[in-house]
Amino acid sequence: AVVVALAASALVALTVMPALASFWLRAEGHAEEGGLIRRLKSVFSAMLGWCFAHRTAAVVATSLAALAAAVGYTRLGADFIPQLDEGSISIQFVRASSLDLASSMDLQKRTEILLSAKFPEVDHVFARIGTAEIASDPMGPNVADSYVKLKPRDTWRREGGSPINKARLVELMSELLERTVPGQTTMFSQPIQLRFNEIMAGSRADLSLKIFGDELSNMEAVAEQAVAVLRKIPGGGDVVFEASGLLPSVDIVPKRDQLVRRNLHAEELNDIVSTALGGARAGQLPASGRPMEVVVRLPGAESTSPSQIGDLPVSAEDGSGTMVALSKVADVKLVERPGVITREDARRRLAILINVRGRDTEGFVREAEAKLKSEVKPVGGVYWEFGGQFENLQRARERLTLVVPAALGLILLLIYAGFGSFRQAALVFTCVPLAAIGGVLALWLRGMPFTISAGIGFIA
Repeated sequence: AVVVALAASALVALTVMPALASFWLRAEGHAEEGGLIRRLKSVFSAMLGWCFAHRTAAVVATSLAALAAAVGYTRLGADFIPQLDEGSISIQFVRASSLDLASSMDLQKRTEILLSAKFPEVDHVFARIGTAEIASDPMGPNVADSYVKLKPRDTWRREGGSPINKARLVELMSELLERTVPGQTTMFSQPIQLRFNEIMAGSRADLSLKIFGDELSNMEAVAEQAVAVLRKIPGGGDVVFEASGLLPSVDIVPKRDQLVRRNLHAEELNDIVSTALGGARAGQLPASGRPMEVVVRLPGAESTSPSQIGDLPVSAEDGSGTMVALSKVADVKLVERPGVITREDARRRLAILINVRGRDTEGFVREAEAKLKSEVKPVGGVYWEFGGQFENLQRARERLTLVVPAALGLILLLIYAGFGSFRQAALVFTCVPLAAIGGVLALWLRGMPFTISAGIGFIA
């Protein structure tokens, strides 16, 4: 995208701009410098004269500034891209996997009423629960995306004589929801940021801890330890499990000896269970001039009851003509199984979603890696790695390690081609790395971490 943008700007500069200049610029007259430029030049001339008169002091001061910038760069921290204020808040609610749609809607209504009543900063709230009819991201009825539209900033409540900021508002919302609407976990983000994270990294959070292994029980044990550690680290605003959990499932296992005794086949049992649970077409009835399909199946409540399923009649094929219950020829039991089994690169994966607040992503990951290594004991071949924006940051840095030296080398060659002297080219080239001093200083004054966008700006 960056290459395309630069190529397009070069094309415009070579074609459109000369044509516009021929219409708008006058051929006669001469350019005059504005007052600001003249004042800046006078200040620069005075500083340049002082540097010529005190060359040693100028070199020492520049070297100290470069050293301070290098040290400051190591303490800035790093993010993949800077966060923009979208003016709205996105909240993802994750509830128990066994929750049905009606219960999830009830919790959602309570949450929306609470946010609108307790926060005058909120204009309106709307939500999407589960999977839409045309959806790019399937979710269960236990997962909801809420979008909170905020009022203009000057109408917000004040603390310490000034309006609260968005981070403080998110903190207050999180505390209130955790205290008054239990049974759900929350993740705060922004609408565009949430979708961007999902597209770029496959995770809705800024950061994710991906846990890999073979046995789900071992992975869950390690994940619980990791969550406890991550929640203690400063900056871990939202630390929640990716939507998972156990769901009830009816297991029907044929008894082979009983099938042989009654001359039955597993396929016959499968047809009976399929008809009872999924339904089968039994005929048609005329209704208002249109045929209505007649479907035979168990009622909804009974279709999940092992006892009702076990009472289904099965016709024995041993010549007796008797009917036996399904439970006589098969084991019918209710078990709990994982609602979602996620894999990545053919490996079973669990994920812990993390939204970092108030600090840089790289600093949080470094501290988290050290504490996880010392406090969490992996078992059964379980291991973990960080993903999300941190993974994108690592990849971008690897590319920059190739792009930056190549760009600087090309700049040096262009300077050499212009001067014809390597000594003069090297002298001019020293201004290139020194120019980063101002960039590092600007980031430090704004309290911003280093980002890939800032790195590209340094190169430009």
